[in-house]
Amino acid sequence: MIGAVAWFDAVPAKAAGPQCESDKRWLFPTDLSTPDALQSYGPLVDTPALFRTFADTEPTEEGFLTFVNQYGMLGTGQPALMPGNQFLMGDSLSRMESEHKALTQVVHMLDALKSRRVEAAAQQVAHPIIDRALKTGRYSELREACVHWLKVTINERMGNIGPEKGDPLITVLELDASGNLRLQQKTRSLLGALWVQCARAAEGDQVFRRCKACRGWMLISPDVGKRRQAIYCSAVCKVRAFRSRARKVIDARGVARKRGVK
Repeated sequence: MIGAVAWFDAVPAKAAGPQCESDKRWLFPTDLSTPDALQSYGPLVDTPALFRTFADTEPTEEGFLTFVNQYGMLGTGQPALMPGNQFLMGDSLSRMESEHKALTQVVHMLDALKSRRVEAAAQQVAHPIIDRALKTGRYSELREACVHWLKVTINERMGNIGPEKGDPLITVLELDASGNLRLQQKTRSLLGALWVQCARAAEGDQVFRRCKACRGWMLISPDVGKRRQAIYCSAVCKVRAFRSRARKVIDARGVARKRGVK
């Protein structure tokens, strides 16, 4: 769900757990009275490369706010006490920083494994198995240790997302575009979707590329309508790029006329 949000000073509730005791800044919806104004989308289908977009986000209040205003709250389900003794469920700044750091490390490791240049990424990870593998100097052992770290890290994050913990995916019966009933997988939160996307990227050796127009990430896969030669993430970006090229040609012709070149 996407709606207006803002940062507030708040006191974490006891139910949020001891890890939130020092949290002072929280992201909350600014208007709970107009649910019709919220926009709904399915990140697993609509934005399968969103986990990379979050990893690229500047880990500041402003950076997180820009991301959340565009894609929705992470949905960590942490309770906090607002001024006026009002309890709300929100996302704390420290939790967002923690998830961002972990996801960024995982993305860097995925890229390193794909390029077979794992040593630099491994040196950024504090884990005893990786430390031992680095000392051996053998690529095969280091790769095995990095894959193990990926598995453990992604599984831990997927199992520790909301207050209920457990599997971030749920299977529901929904209507498809043709009006037929189909079993579909959904996530309990946007944060769950980000980590499931990351897990799918690790499992399927997926290829991601930046759109040539907007520079956003896109998944290259026939399943989402993106062939290997695709350079634009959407028809909108394709048209925008065409218009940009056309303007450059017109401007170049104008400059040539001024210089007396035909």
